[in-house]
Amino acid sequence: MTVTTPPLHHYPSSTPYLNNPSLPLLATSPSYPAPVSASTPAPVLDDLSAVDPGEDTPPKSEPTYPAEGFDYFLEIQNLLISEQYPPGVSENYKKCLKKRAQNYLVHDGKLYHNRKQPKEVIMRKDQQEDMLSDIHVVKETGIHLGVKKMFNKLHMKYFWRGMYTDVVSFVKKCDKCSDQLEPVGVRRSARRMEE
Repeated sequence: MTVTTPPLHHYPSSTPYLNNPSLPLLATSPSYPAPVSASTPAPVLDDLSAVDPGEDTPPKSEPTYPAEGFDYFLEIQNLLISEQYPPGVSENYKKCLKKRAQNYLVHDGKLYHNRKQPKEVIMRKDQQEDMLSDIHVVKETGIHLGVKKMFNKLHMKYFWRGMYTDVVSFVKKCDKCSDQLEPVGVRRSARRMEE
């Protein structure tokens, strides 16, 4: 009695890819390297865990962009106006800064984002917060706008990095709006407890 095992693949044996000796064989193991823990003996791993990560660590690779929004936009604006890069930056950083600046333009001394539909860039955090507070409450009616309406109203004319996140956090901080943002079940159960 002969036992035959089914093929490991679902292709018929007549498939030219399986029977062609000129094509490279498909590897059974993945082509990516194994994790260090899987390919390194245990004593070596113990030695590696004793190494202090602070000593002899290589410097972070370029580019590192300014964390502050104002400095981020100021670099782009200065590049577009004067066509000069910040002093002491590497060629890689210059290349990345030039790529970032492709989405911006300067008109009448102001920085705009998106060349096709330009939106004024609000660079300073205090200006962003002032705009959020001005737009949040409709002056004529006193109605507080929600996240979507605030964001859409701001995003029609203005731009800054993290605008949507700032709008969400501003609405959450508003006392009147945060009461309305609670889940319905929570408010109902709180009312029942008060009664």
